[in-house]
Amino acid sequence: MNQSLMERMKVIRERFLKTIPPRLDEVSALIEPAGGTQPDPDALARMHRILHEISGTAGTLGAGEVTRALEPAFTTVEACREAGRAPDSRETLRIKLGVDEAKTLANTRTEDPIS
Repeated sequence: MNQSLMERMKVIRERFLKTIPPRLDEVSALIEPAGGTQPDPDALARMHRILHEISGTAGTLGAGEVTRALEPAFTTVEACREAGRAPDSRETLRIKLGVDEAKTLANTRTEDPIS
């Protein structure tokens, strides 16, 4: 890969990493509406879409650790959505932990970008 392309990819990756924490804040805000006795299918769908987009783009841009951190949250949201039910307390915790870890990784990568 030529130097110019590598530099452009680095800029794109850094910009993307900066978008992750606020998008994951949205997922965190949707956890409560998605839970409860009556799950909000729109909240589950939105969480699923955000997690899927971040995971896929992170992997494409060389931030695979973000993808790996989100995997438990993504699969949990996906399973709840497919079953048409709210996440239980353990699943909610799994989602929150994955989101928190991915945010930390994105912030760390943003502060100390890859060369």
